[in-house]
This record gives sequence, structure tokens and C-alpha cells, in this order.
Amino acid sequence: MPLPAADLAEIKLELRLNGGKTVIPKITILAIACAVGMAGLFGPGGQPSSGQQNPPTSRKPACGCYVCGKLDAVEFPDKGDCAGILAEDACTRSLGSMPPEKREGFCQKIKAKLNFTSFKDSCPAFAACEPGGPTGEKPPPEKKCEKPTPWFGSSPTCTEVQSPVVAINTGAVTLTICGYPVFRHVPEDKDPTYVEAYKRAVEDWVKARVGSKICCDTLREAARTGTPCYPGFDIDCDGKPNQADVDSTSKEPFPDINNLFSKPEGAPIAPFPAGLDPDDPDFLPPQDKCDCKWELVKGTVNCSPDGKQRHFYQAHWRCPSTGNERFTRKYAAATAPCP
Repeated sequence: MPLPAADLAEIKLELRLNGGKTVIPKITILAIACAVGMAGLFGPGGQPSSGQQNPPTSRKPACGCYVCGKLDAVEFPDKGDCAGILAEDACTRSLGSMPPEKREGFCQKIKAKLNFTSFKDSCPAFAACEPGGPTGEKPPPEKKCEKPTPWFGSSPTCTEVQSPVVAINTGAVTLTICGYPVFRHVPEDKDPTYVEAYKRAVEDWVKARVGSKICCDTLREAARTGTPCYPGFDIDCDGKPNQADVDSTSKEPFPDINNLFSKPEGAPIAPFPAGLDPDDPDFLPPQDKCDCKWELVKGTVNCSPDGKQRHFYQAHWRCPSTGNERFTRKYAAATAPCP
């Protein structure tokens, strides 16, 4: 219980300083002791019991963490305007709430700085950095598939569309796409009629694989950035240089440009009839419905049984990444030839 003010005023403490006497009220001594105790609790050498440093008064996000028992902090990626460093236990609690891409960048910094590969063995407090994140669930394996080349096929956002150009130049048959040279071959037979026939064959070959609608603005952007490839070197992004990427199964070679779709080995696919090519918008499935090239898993020709009904080619498609399937048909008049 506090003493009355009158009693406090009468309490004196004698101190001998420099051989003399100095009288100080006891209440003053108590105030000094209290101040010293507070300084011991919250001075430079003290920390809150949780191990986390006091947050800055500005409430800015932390710049990084102390990790794996080290006093050398690891900074967050893209930390921006920040202040202070989190203690290890506080950082562990907040790790699970980080966006996956930020958490991945932070975990990679820890690995690089401390030179280890397993959080489970070397830094258990940061087990959330293991594959699967805080839940420990392993991500599904990435499904491998051929990616579509973005400049092949029509696109509603394309501003400059051109057709592949096949020409005869000084005896050589050449192919250019949006002005980029892709293929050049001099036929063995120099007869002009033969060279012209070979040129037409190359035209049909290319159209059957990529159609006649090339998005040149997309192609030129790739030529500038190299993403997903440099088309002047590799027009279909399959890793093979253009001049070496040829089909040599016939007498004369043809440019081996990958189709807008793929065909599984051994799939029962009847040859396309004349006039069926990727320019037909109702035959190919929409590319925006699959992040891979569609697979043509089956193709059948159905000829008119009585010469009155239309012939049709039916295609069975599958998206390799999702397993989604589509069926499309291309019709022809009953009077058209049917193989």
C-alpha cells in the first residue's frame, strides 16, 4: 500500500559523498531503481521472449529472416521498402503464407547462402521449403508434350498474316516465311518442268503442315526476344536448324516443319484427302483449349455408300496434358473423288 505523502517527506537517507553528507528522499531512489529495471528489460541487450525483434514503428514489412541458427540474415526476394529482420521462429510461421513464387525464391536463397540441399536434414525449421511446400504434398509431375508454335495457325489478335512463299531462284527451290529463309534445295534433275513440279510439291507439303496463315508479328517478336525460339534459325522450335531439318524419305527432300498437331506412333490415321489442311477452321480443335499440340489419335475416311450422301473424314483428337478429347469432321461433295 502506498505511504502517505507526509510520511514520505519525512523519510531520509544519508549518503556520504566526498566525505560529506547528502540527504536524498527515498522516493527518488525508488524512481531511479525502477528506471534502471526498465532499461534492463528493454535496452539494447534485451529481446521479447518469442525471439522476434520489435517491429518497426512504421509497420513496414520485414526485409528477411535469421535462418538455420545463423545470425547472418537471408533477405526476401523483391523485398522493396522494408525494415527489420524476423527471428527464425517468426519467419517459419510466416513462410506458409508466402505466395509460392516468393517462397521458392526465398528458399533458393537459403540453399545458395548456406550451401546445402536438404532442409529436412540441415534446417528442419524451414521444412516448408521442401517440394510440396507447407503441406508436404509433392506437386504432380509435369506432363511432357510438344508445345504449339505460336505463329502457325490463325489468331484473332494477329495484325499481319502472310502465307509461306515457295519460289524458284537460280535453279533452287526456296521457302521463306515472313521474309525469313527456311529451306533451299537444288533438284538433281535440272529440267524446268521437273523443277516446277517439285516446287508445287513443296507448296502442298508446307500447306498441309502449317496452312497458309502465318502470324508474322508474333514471329518477328520471337526473332527479337528468342522466345520460344529464334525462327530464323529454327522455324518450328524443335531444336533443329532449318537447313538440317528436312524429310529425306522421298527422292527430293522436303522441309520437315512440325505440324500444328502431332501423331502418336502407330496411330490408325488415314491420309488426308485433297483440300484438307490446317486452314480449315472447323477441322482442327481450338488451340486455346490445350496447352500442348493436339494429338490426332485416329483418322478415318467415310465414302458415300450410294453416291448421294457426302463423303467425310472424321478425326479423333486428344490433348496430351489434360486428356480432353474432340471429334471433328471434314465433308466433301458426293461427286468428289473418295479414296
